[in-house]
Amino acid sequence: MSSSSSLLQQFRQRWPFLALAGVMLLFFWPYFILDFAPYSGDTAFVFVPFHRYIVERLIHGDLPLWNPYLFGGIPAMAEPQYQSWYLPNLLALLTGVPRAVGWLMAFHVLGMGSGTYLFTRRSLNLMRPAALIAALVFALGGCVQSRLINAPYIEAAAWIPWILLAYDYARLKGGAALLWPGALMAQQLCTGAPQYTYYTLLLLPAYHLYRVWGRRHHNSAHDAAALANSGSLDSQQNGRKLAKVPAGWLIFIMAIGLMGLLDAVQLLPQFELASLSARGLHATYAFIVGTPMPARHYFMTLLFPKFWGLFSSMPLDGYIPSVEMGYLGVLSLGLIVAAIIATHPRHVVWFWLLVAGATFILALGDNTPLYHLLYGWVPGFASFRTPAHWLIITTFAAAMLAGFGMQSLLGEKQQARLAARVGLGTSIILVGLGIVILVSPFGASAFQTPQTPYGPWGQIILLALSVACFIPYVFPQRFATSIRWLPAAMLILLTVDLFAVSQDMEMQHTVPVETLEAQPSTVTRLKAAPVAERFWSPQDTLPLEEWQIPGAQFQLSPLEFRTRNAPLLRGLMPSCLAAEFQMRGLTGAWGALMPLRRHAQPIYEANTDWPVKLRWLRLLNVRHYLALRELAQPQLQLESGEQPLIYRDPQALPRAFMVGQANWVDGIEAVQKISGTGFDPHQTVLLERNAEALPTPTAPTATGVMPFTPAQLLADEPEHVVMNVQSPGDGYLVLMDSPFPGWHAQVDGQDKPLQVANWVGRGVAVPAGQHQVEMWFEPPSVRLGLFISLLCLGFTVAFAVANWGRLKANKSALS
Repeated sequence: MSSSSSLLQQFRQRWPFLALAGVMLLFFWPYFILDFAPYSGDTAFVFVPFHRYIVERLIHGDLPLWNPYLFGGIPAMAEPQYQSWYLPNLLALLTGVPRAVGWLMAFHVLGMGSGTYLFTRRSLNLMRPAALIAALVFALGGCVQSRLINAPYIEAAAWIPWILLAYDYARLKGGAALLWPGALMAQQLCTGAPQYTYYTLLLLPAYHLYRVWGRRHHNSAHDAAALANSGSLDSQQNGRKLAKVPAGWLIFIMAIGLMGLLDAVQLLPQFELASLSARGLHATYAFIVGTPMPARHYFMTLLFPKFWGLFSSMPLDGYIPSVEMGYLGVLSLGLIVAAIIATHPRHVVWFWLLVAGATFILALGDNTPLYHLLYGWVPGFASFRTPAHWLIITTFAAAMLAGFGMQSLLGEKQQARLAARVGLGTSIILVGLGIVILVSPFGASAFQTPQTPYGPWGQIILLALSVACFIPYVFPQRFATSIRWLPAAMLILLTVDLFAVSQDMEMQHTVPVETLEAQPSTVTRLKAAPVAERFWSPQDTLPLEEWQIPGAQFQLSPLEFRTRNAPLLRGLMPSCLAAEFQMRGLTGAWGALMPLRRHAQPIYEANTDWPVKLRWLRLLNVRHYLALRELAQPQLQLESGEQPLIYRDPQALPRAFMVGQANWVDGIEAVQKISGTGFDPHQTVLLERNAEALPTPTAPTATGVMPFTPAQLLADEPEHVVMNVQSPGDGYLVLMDSPFPGWHAQVDGQDKPLQVANWVGRGVAVPAGQHQVEMWFEPPSVRLGLFISLLCLGFTVAFAVANWGRLKANKSALS
């Protein structure tokens, strides 16, 4: 009998996690059952290539410090979205990158739901059905679903509830538990979405104040009795002397310090890259508010999730809806209002309502004056763009409110009836509002964009079903039998609602793993060239509408076109060719801290005309051009008529060459000279007096005129290049690869200063005769960061082991 009771107790404790796992499988079953991989947005075209580059380098025993295949070369481990130090990515070593990306996406959504469930159960004292409501709303709401095209943001968001829970454990347990908030934030930062860590750092002290204030006002006999029976963290502290306020702040400071020290190997190179990036530490105000969220978008997507279209389907209203989908499930709206009116104690509701309101205002960007004020005064605020990302915290706070609304329905009779009446009234109002919107001219948008399988009117039916869910709680005597099963019915309704929204979302667009592991024909054709030279994809610079054209020609949606032509598009996308197949490209995926400011300024300016751009591309060794349609430039020769088309420029310069003349320039002056018609790179190299990336240069020693002499590449590894030159006179060897701190040079084994040459290249003085020139990449920032991280990791493990041993000794003494 005791054995069966124990099994029943274990099942009661674990069935919510089994339910969340089942829901996750419902949403992501193609990844596990059909062996499909995500094929949408940045996940497919940026992060899969990034991870593949890192994994292949690690498999060969190399530390991927430098990626020479994107933007003329970038420091790979300094770029946060490479996720070089994110431990869950080790799964890719076992399963392959495309499969691991899909699995990890599903596992992080499951972790997000599980963490939210545990946080609401143990920290906020919610009952199981209420905690599950909160978990489903946060982990599968529209904000998260619309961000599945960009995996790092989902991975970072999954850590938020776990960090808050770890903070509560640290305040309660002390000892080794003090390490958990910082350790978890260290991994959150390694996901490549540092703005989400920034949001967490702002949420954590606010949550601390809420906990302290709540405990000081948590004195009623009713609240004490409820705590005693809840099994929550609060109940474990009930009757104990509460930690002083400074102790909580100390935990917060310790978390920041531990995160910074553990992540020093990521942060030090990252800050170095940020200082030289086009998307650096303090971006312009116009840049960071580039994608604010119109308020009308958010409020309309609360009722009709795809009212304004999707990122991939001809968005309406002149705005690309990629992060602002506010859909929480129609049932959640009534629960949120019920929580605001009926939940006690009141400070709980007001805190989460304040968090939701404040972050929603921030998501509006420059649509309110607040953002400009914070841009100038709050440290770190100017480092992140896309204000709509604040909606992840809005959604988390809304999920907490929905959970409290469900908790009120499950509470004492008076509170439950009040919550039910409020939820019922709210749902009835929303039904009427939805009908008015759909029958009005304004509602025409809902019928022009892809909707849920049951269409816009199906949303009205869902609202009607939510009305039906509240009625039994208003009349409990009449529905005494059905009330027992109503929480399960509400959870099922919410799951069906959110699952329907997921249809036709980017997460549902998948291709077989073998498709993403196949080598595009473009790679075969380009690698057939006798010398590995750079390519350029003009398609990379075209607006979104250009991607609509090929699909429209075949009466296909953009996503259908992309899915059917996966090999073709992967053979055209510069990030795929460069990072996955190690083809040298000058373009790549714009994101995080890429590209370097030096590349962005002269090459990617929108007003740069073709003759000037061609001058730069030739200087940077761009020999091949890829396109979906014919190019009109007569300077380029069609080399392959197979799609994608490949054009060749016979006048492109080699990557490495010798010149006999060197001139001083000051910074941007080099851009002006190279963009003009008077500069000849065959004869002259421009050296910077005050280069931002390399040591102070020595004076030019080459002033004579000599024939243009290409250099021979003897070794061409990512972090190590060896060249042989036969120079008829004193001159400069120029390698048109990105300059960056940490590159060193030797000529015949003798150290030589490396200088910024021609704005985006490296130069070293070489005397007349035959010489061997070696360049290698050893960034001090990585070396120092690795030392700090390993030292901190050692102290962390030692502290945890010592604390565990002390606890074990105390338990033995007590026994």
